[in-house]
Amino acid sequence: MGLNPRSKAPNDETDGTSPLWRAHFSVDLDLEKANSRRQFLGGAAIAGGTIACSKIALSTVTENQHASTENGTAWHLFPPKRLAKTLSDLADGQAILFRYPDADSPCLLIKRSAQEVVAFSQKCTHLACPVVPTTDRDELHCPCHHGSFDMMTGKPLAGPPRKSLARIRIEVAEDGTLTATGVAT
Repeated sequence: MGLNPRSKAPNDETDGTSPLWRAHFSVDLDLEKANSRRQFLGGAAIAGGTIACSKIALSTVTENQHASTENGTAWHLFPPKRLAKTLSDLADGQAILFRYPDADSPCLLIKRSAQEVVAFSQKCTHLACPVVPTTDRDELHCPCHHGSFDMMTGKPLAGPPRKSLARIRIEVAEDGTLTATGVAT
């Protein structure tokens, strides 16, 4: 026996019983009527206060971060981090691993010459595999998909990566102390 779309459902309100949908999606009308506009606005005020407090908390967390532009490069500045090695501790072409701006962000610092260092995020921009320096070719190589980046600029040279590696700002003090101070944006 087929269903006629114009026929009435067995529990339709016209035959004096509640519709079937009401049993599955019941709404207590008396309870709904008991909620006043004042209760609704009170809940909305609490939600607004919570959002405002969250905004204040987030701005406090990021207050040490700000942007700076230097020599045409935009930098996102973080609290400085002094590296364990000094410039004189490193041989030309030597690379060291450090973490900046947080413990989950591995970076590579490479000493190019007596007074020149460069630093980049170690995460390949393709799939975040770690890049390794190949100083004989002046490249940072990603072994996962054979991508490579220019060691001086971080720009992609070959393979699937299309974006440059994030450059880390390194300040070299007169005594050779190395300090990470920002990430290029």
